[in-house]
Amino acid sequence: MLRVLRGSRCDNHFMRMERRGDTARSEFVVNHLRPQRSLRSRLGVALALWIVLALVVWNVVFDRVLVVAGRQYVYAATRSARDSGQYLRVDDWMRPAERRALWMASGAAVLILTIGVVGCAFAGRRSRGRLKSQVSGLESEVSS
Repeated sequence: MLRVLRGSRCDNHFMRMERRGDTARSEFVVNHLRPQRSLRSRLGVALALWIVLALVVWNVVFDRVLVVAGRQYVYAATRSARDSGQYLRVDDWMRPAERRALWMASGAAVLILTIGVVGCAFAGRRSRGRLKSQVSGLESEVSS
C-alpha cells in the first residue's frame, strides 16, 4: 500500500485509490490491483468453453451409441450363426445405428449449447447491472 496526498495523480489504470481515515487530512490509500478482463472477453471465454463441452459430449455420445450397436450386432450375429446358420449383415445393423447416434449426439450438444448461451446471456445482463450500480456509487463518492 502506498499513501498519496490529495491532488496527486496516478497514471496506472490498474490501481484503485481509496479514501481512508480523516477526510480533513485528505489522504488516499492506493491498492494495486491485477488488471481484470473485460466483461465481453470473459463472456467470450465462457462461450468458448461451453462450445468445447458440447463438442466433447457430442463425440462421447456418438461413439457410445455406435459401440453399443456394434456389441449388439456381434451378439445377434453370433446367435444367428449358431442357431440357424444364417449370417447377419453388419450394414443392416450399423446404418440405423449411425443415424440414431447422429440424432442423439446432436440433441445432447444442442441442449448443452442452449444452456450455455442462455446462462452467458443471463450472466452478462446481471454483470452489466452490477457494473452500472458500482459506477453510480463511485460517482456519488467522488462528488462528495
